[in-house]
Amino acid sequence: MMERLNAVVEHRGHKRKSGRFSVAELVEAGLSWKDARAAGIGVDKRRSTLYDENVTALKERVKAVKSKAPKKSRATKQKAKSEE
Repeated sequence: MMERLNAVVEHRGHKRKSGRFSVAELVEAGLSWKDARAAGIGVDKRRSTLYDENVTALKERVKAVKSKAPKKSRATKQKAKSEE
């Protein structure tokens, strides 16, 4: 299981951890907010800020998830086409 991904936000001039990412950060990383929720990533729809370190963390998480996802074999793809 992957460890929890925390966003970094500024609050009163200090950086602190937040459990959620803004929609702008998700879009910049190539995710929709629905896909992020399905992957267990917190989304804060009220935030509109965009921090580069959050986008970088999201991109790394997306790469890690995609690399661990099982790839369909060619036989499976051909079987799916023949069933249609």
